[in-house]
Amino acid sequence: MPTRIPQDWDDSTIITIDELGELLRVTEADLSTLSDRGLGPRWTRCEGRGRRYVTAAEARRFLNNALYGHVGGSGA
Repeated sequence: MPTRIPQDWDDSTIITIDELGELLRVTEADLSTLSDRGLGPRWTRCEGRGRRYVTAAEARRFLNNALYGHVGGSGA
């Protein structure tokens, strides 16, 4: 798992859950399971269906929490 989201992505950059999985080298199913348990990245769907998306800021929050043991918390 990489230790950071690319620095050239500003916080509002939008990526798919698939892309996040590829970056972190985990499956979309793993990310979905974590999200269902309240541990994964917070995602949204456009128009309520179809692909799931996260912002680079959320990807960074999730990765930081996963690496430093704050998964599921608010980060505060």
